[in-house]
Amino acid sequence: MTTEEPIFMEYGHILACRAHAYSRGDYVPIPNYSLESAYYEPYEQFAETLTVQSQTLNTLPGNLLTTFKNLRVISIVNVALHDTHTFPSGVSKCNNLEVLILANLKGIVELPKDIISGPVMSTFFIHNCPVKKLDFDWPVKNKLTNLTLKGLLIEDIPANIGRLKDLEELCLDYNPITSLPKEIENLTKLRFLSVKGVPWISPEGKFDQMPKQVYTMWHTENPYVKNNIGEDEVDRMFTECDVNNNDILEKSELARLNLQIMKKIPRLGCQSIGDTEYGGIPAGVFKLTLLQTLDLSYTAVTQLPMMIREILTLQTINLEHCPLLESLDGDVGLLPNLRSLNLNSCAALETPPRDIVNRGFDSVKAFLQKMAGGFTECLRTKLMFIGLGQAGKTTLLRALQATNKKYSGTIPKLTDGIVIKDWIVPIDEDGNKSIRFSCWDFAGQTVYYNTHQFFLSKQAVYMLLWNMRMGFEHSGLDFWLSSVVCHCPDSPVIVVGTQLDQIPMPDIREDELRKKYPQIKKFCYVSSTQGTNIAELQQTLVDVTLNYCPQMKMKIPLLWLKLEESIVTARNKHKSNIIDWEKIQEFSQENGISDEKDIKLAVQFLDDLGIVQYFDTEVLNDKIVINPQWIVDVMAKVVSVNEKSIRETKGRLYHKYIPQIWKDYDSSLYQWMLRLTEAFDLTFPIPEDGEKINIVPCLLPEKEPVDLPWPYLTEEEGIRESKIEYKFTYLPTGLFNRAQARLFSQGFKMDQEFLDLMWKRGSILKKNDHYALVKQTNDYDMTVTVQGARPKNILDLIHETISTLIKDNFQGVDYDYCIPCPDCVEKKGTREPFLFKADLITRAHSVSAPFLQCTKYFHTVSIGELVNVLPDNRDTEFDVQMQQSISALQEISTNMAKDVAILYCPDDLPTSENKGTIVDPRQIHKDLVKEKISCWIPDDIDKIPELEMTMEIKNSKVLVVCMTDKFVKHPKCHQMFLYATEQLQKPFAVAVMDESLGWQQTDIGFKIGNPLMAMIKNVERYPKKILDLIEIVKSYKDDAEKAVNNHPSVFISYCWSNSKEACSVTTTATKTSLGYGDPRVLKRHLEKNGCKCWLDIEQMGKNGLYQDITVGLQNAKVLVLCVSDEYLQSEACMMEARFGAYNLQMPMVVCVVGTGKAWKLSEVSLMISKQGDMATVVKMQKKESGAFDQVLECVKKYLLRPETAKQRKVREKLAKLQAKQDKMKLEDMENELKQQGDNRFSFQEEVELIQRKFLRHISKMIRGDEIGSELPKLLVLDFVTVDEDDNVQNVIDDMGSQDSLGGGFSSFSFFSQRPKSSKSKRKRIKDDWQEEQFCIRALCEDEQGWHLVGNPLSLTNLKKDEIMKTLKETAPYLARIYAILKQSSVSMNCLSSSVKGELFMDFIRREGIDTKNFSDAYKMIHRIVAEHDDYEQFINQLNRCYLQTGKISWLCTTHQDRTGITLLPPGTVSMHSSGFSLLYDEDIMLSDFLKASKDYLKWKDEDFLLARRQSKDRLVKRDSSLRETNKKESLPKVVESKKEAEKNYAEKSQNEEPKSIPKVEESKKEVEKNDAEKSQNEKPKSDPKFAQEKALISMKEKQPEMSTVTQAAATVADRNSGDLKDKEIQPANKNQNQSLPQRIAPASNNNRNGDNQTPPQRTAHASTVNRNGQKQADVKSSKTCSVM
Repeated sequence: MTTEEPIFMEYGHILACRAHAYSRGDYVPIPNYSLESAYYEPYEQFAETLTVQSQTLNTLPGNLLTTFKNLRVISIVNVALHDTHTFPSGVSKCNNLEVLILANLKGIVELPKDIISGPVMSTFFIHNCPVKKLDFDWPVKNKLTNLTLKGLLIEDIPANIGRLKDLEELCLDYNPITSLPKEIENLTKLRFLSVKGVPWISPEGKFDQMPKQVYTMWHTENPYVKNNIGEDEVDRMFTECDVNNNDILEKSELARLNLQIMKKIPRLGCQSIGDTEYGGIPAGVFKLTLLQTLDLSYTAVTQLPMMIREILTLQTINLEHCPLLESLDGDVGLLPNLRSLNLNSCAALETPPRDIVNRGFDSVKAFLQKMAGGFTECLRTKLMFIGLGQAGKTTLLRALQATNKKYSGTIPKLTDGIVIKDWIVPIDEDGNKSIRFSCWDFAGQTVYYNTHQFFLSKQAVYMLLWNMRMGFEHSGLDFWLSSVVCHCPDSPVIVVGTQLDQIPMPDIREDELRKKYPQIKKFCYVSSTQGTNIAELQQTLVDVTLNYCPQMKMKIPLLWLKLEESIVTARNKHKSNIIDWEKIQEFSQENGISDEKDIKLAVQFLDDLGIVQYFDTEVLNDKIVINPQWIVDVMAKVVSVNEKSIRETKGRLYHKYIPQIWKDYDSSLYQWMLRLTEAFDLTFPIPEDGEKINIVPCLLPEKEPVDLPWPYLTEEEGIRESKIEYKFTYLPTGLFNRAQARLFSQGFKMDQEFLDLMWKRGSILKKNDHYALVKQTNDYDMTVTVQGARPKNILDLIHETISTLIKDNFQGVDYDYCIPCPDCVEKKGTREPFLFKADLITRAHSVSAPFLQCTKYFHTVSIGELVNVLPDNRDTEFDVQMQQSISALQEISTNMAKDVAILYCPDDLPTSENKGTIVDPRQIHKDLVKEKISCWIPDDIDKIPELEMTMEIKNSKVLVVCMTDKFVKHPKCHQMFLYATEQLQKPFAVAVMDESLGWQQTDIGFKIGNPLMAMIKNVERYPKKILDLIEIVKSYKDDAEKAVNNHPSVFISYCWSNSKEACSVTTTATKTSLGYGDPRVLKRHLEKNGCKCWLDIEQMGKNGLYQDITVGLQNAKVLVLCVSDEYLQSEACMMEARFGAYNLQMPMVVCVVGTGKAWKLSEVSLMISKQGDMATVVKMQKKESGAFDQVLECVKKYLLRPETAKQRKVREKLAKLQAKQDKMKLEDMENELKQQGDNRFSFQEEVELIQRKFLRHISKMIRGDEIGSELPKLLVLDFVTVDEDDNVQNVIDDMGSQDSLGGGFSSFSFFSQRPKSSKSKRKRIKDDWQEEQFCIRALCEDEQGWHLVGNPLSLTNLKKDEIMKTLKETAPYLARIYAILKQSSVSMNCLSSSVKGELFMDFIRREGIDTKNFSDAYKMIHRIVAEHDDYEQFINQLNRCYLQTGKISWLCTTHQDRTGITLLPPGTVSMHSSGFSLLYDEDIMLSDFLKASKDYLKWKDEDFLLARRQSKDRLVKRDSSLRETNKKESLPKVVESKKEAEKNYAEKSQNEEPKSIPKVEESKKEVEKNDAEKSQNEKPKSDPKFAQEKALISMKEKQPEMSTVTQAAATVADRNSGDLKDKEIQPANKNQNQSLPQRIAPASNNNRNGDNQTPPQRTAHASTVNRNGQKQADVKSSKTCSVM
């Protein structure tokens, strides 16, 4: 330290010496930061933890490790170190160093030789550093248990890694490694091995296009590609692959770019693609017999071979994104402890089949187990004959089946429905190998098109016939090709022209058709009667089938084929069409399949092949259709051209006609068959009390009803109209009618009036006083128009139903939808607005375009505004969607608000016998209204919906309770009172209604205590005591209005990283974030001059994450936007700006802060221009005198300014509301409700909408997740009990008594002592909620409102620190679901308005403010439930149900009985067992491009592979020889000492060898013996599973203990490295068994920047609370040097 440097320096608001300043425990950028020893004297000898994060530091002193020689943990993360290229040596002399963490150090290119030679080092973690070689000592004697070398540039792993024999976890992710040394097999204690390749871009269905901006951002977040090939090459690849030159990568372009990444960056297996023995996996891996986790994702491995069975302890295998992976050996299924097998995005995978993979892990494992018992090729598929009537389909099929390949019979009759026949075609000369075709001959009449759609299978070859005599124009080829593309986009098609004997070769545009429909593989021209080209057509069919049907190469278990043979025998020999499930069980057991899950899997597979038809639902799964022809006939009878009973009744299937329609079928099957038609959306039931009927939409009247009652709207108050128009390239037959069937199960009214308004191409629907007109306008378009107070929910519901139907059943449909221009509707009021295409809006939003142009009236419409109008079925801007819904609910709540809510027991109402002798509660209502006090009183408390009652109570200011003994005994009264007083903390007045005071001795009586009461008791006392009640109510009402009216008039919206004060506490500043103006300083300046301001850190936490913002904006008069580059990137900030500018039309003062310039071309610039003189810009980037005063002047100007026309229009509703309320003071309840409109319905619609948005978001998130799909979606944490004794004033008083430093000094993590005040009353109350016992609650996912179900799941098995960790990590999810639940009728202990509840919610909000970790947070709750001992009992309180919208929901026993809901058995992934597709278009394209590339063909060549291996072996031998020579010449003594150390270590290991190992070896020999028998007999004679499980039981072994510091530092490692998901460091624990290690998940804090803020790890034992209510850990004196 030089004498010129000051002794003290300032950081934040604190002045301290440099030692303390440099050792802060917060995220504080410290100027001139240094680790030179002079700054730390004399404290350096006491430091145990050194944490350096995100500091401007270019040099590490060479004596770093000798200066801090007593360190136990070193963590240096996100530091440039431009002038230090080699990490300082000296680790070997650090006798206490246990953990060393290095991450994101751009300057470090070399590591010292002793980097892992610390005497007690257990963990070494290095991530994202440009290190190319591991040229360091590999000590024989070491204690290293965790080694992570992630995101480096190393290509080879030295053989000496085999010396680390205590190693338990090895992570080599994101390195250009092509192989592992043989010596890897010496790591006999290894439990975790991850060798992920450098990842390519995998959107996984989240977006269809990648703009350049998103591409650049992806490489910033995933720097591994850039590190390997350079930034210039990354940009060049984009330009080269952007064929369209539009700065956007389409799917195919992205796949080609990913191909370049895979070819340019080496990865495991890429040099051994032709390896048929190990599949590219290093041989040494199969010797790691204690391995529990193996991760080989993003590699070039081609198979998982049988040698994997040697690793009996394997629990998790991850092979996702392996584009060349083709097969898994059946023995994988015999691994006894395997719990997870990830095969997502493996496009080349053939075994197990993709349909099996889609059904989840259990199905894959069961399939592989059966494969281990023997298998064969599938060689089965469907052959579908399609085309118009009289095209010759039936004739051609008969010609193909004929020996002489011609048909010589009479012309067959028109096919009625579908005819199915089997056809076996030999494909080799000996006839030993053949393809079995199940031939489906489809009728060509139009009436059958509605049933054809159900049987167009993706696992089929399509033979499309057209009659050449009729000419190409009348061939119907476009129609049928479009149908195939819509249902089966990947299935091959052969186009066959018939009648060749009667017409010369036609003039058909083959090239144009091939280009339009790539599925066409061949054009053929035949004559069935003459036999012309029939044989050639058969050969073409065989070639196309073998080359383009993936199932042909599929391997299937022999046992399944035996089951198929039994079924076929029953069908052919016994003429059975449909059999009971018990019969299938009997067949299965006869063929060696006994387990129920295995039977179901086999049946589902046969269903995929079309052998059987099976529906895995509670109603239909008791039977199986073993003759597909039977089910076709059943469906055809409903729509048959010969069936008049339905057609003549205008599409109504009266149940009384069922015996006539299905007269040829067993009457006991009628109900089953009817449910079958409902499952196919062919019919839907009408739940009426009278005659039972089902509607058949495809048979409804063709013409639209005359005088359809759909009015044009005027300016009628409260009624809005919104619509969507759908544009299809081709609108498939049956899509609209299936949508009609599904929509009528969504709570829409279904009475005779609306049935009469239903026709084949349209319906009018009604729900909660909202009307929807759904109409197919032509063969390409559909429109949905909704009228009502809140049309968005109905529109969203219908859009979700239609889009889900298309996604599930019409995968190949190409369509877009359009929304009206909001300015056309709002400003012009036109009935024919301009329509914006959703795809255009989405693409514009993806490239950050600020606006789009309305080309009809030339409005400039903000992209943000348009995105807000889109139906919310997207993943982006989730918080924005939630904010809009909360805002809408707030608006409705305001409209619903009353002064008083009155609760009474219905049993206390006067009857005809006692009228006039007892007090009538309704009289209280009348007398309060006379006093101009608005009231809500239920007509019948027993019948009123719970949501309506809870919202009325919530929105009232005072609760009046008409108390009697009957009241406390009434269940609903009891429940509502506790909800109001405990959860809402609602002020209440008690009106005692009779003489008895027995209620005082009940639980309600004790809770009431001694409040203000009106002792009415009887009729005589009423006139006087009602005055007391009125006075009490007015007093409470005045207090509530004073609190409500005390809102800040200025709302400050800013990004935390633009505030120096925020950066000095929690947030990390960026290069452009800090300028002259600080938003928090600005706030103090405004308030000092009389302008009260809303600022998030002071105002949020009262009502929930979104509601606080909404309330603040709605009640403010001026919006101050502190705009910057960082502000624009924050969705939370832009959400506030859009809501204030677009929704509320607030005047804005735009303060430009930070140092960036992007705001000029942003959406904010458009907002400013649209606001006109209601927006002022003040530049505060550079220091300018008077800038703060200029903002003050603008704010005051807008506060004093009269309301403009725009503001007046926005606030018009509030003014009208107030006028109506004043008028209604003197009216009774009935008139009041009529004038007020249907706010109850509006609220219900908004609640449904926000809940549907949330469920949709998490449903997409858990898609394919094994745990998430097997658990209820809605799980929340709650207090076990509710607090009763919190006192707000005590907390306020205690908070005011804190001294000025508070917890600030305790943030010195170097040598500060824990302050005595840590045991203050404030801390006791603050931490009170942390003393609560927690539980997990499940909610029913009913679409008309969630509610709690059954008993909670206790979390008493978790310790307090585990609970806190869980709460922090689940906060992003909890904050959002709590915000929704606060708007509903759900009553939870933690949502109470008590101090404890509010402090808990404030904690959750702060920890979960950003959505970055939403997915991890959600999945963590599910993992806790899945691992709980009471897991099954807990989830059995709900049932998985299939809704007619295509969704799967978890419903309670009450709601699962509704119409259109089908109960699914456990383990069923969907109604027709199809599972979830975990393979995306870009995955398939990448695999196809790769296999077609020259490099792949060269790698696959066996001669090339052999030569390369021999060359590599020679190099290895030469290098080994040179190393041995050098060792002998230079280090003889060292070698001798190492040999002695190895000898001692071997003796020690031998003494510690567990006794169970001989049994393991014996078990392995037994397994090998069984395998030998299997190879001889093609089928094992004994199942090795028993021997493996027996061996595993004997393999229990104790493991080394994990130190507390190591565990904490390991958490710091992944948390600070920016890689939170792939692996966390955990040193071993001696007290743990061999089970999969419980990894330390990082706790995270998310701020308004969207940054992931992680609290520093300290060796802390106590905690204190600073003045902002933030928890900080105290650290023992002189123990930690923690610098962020």
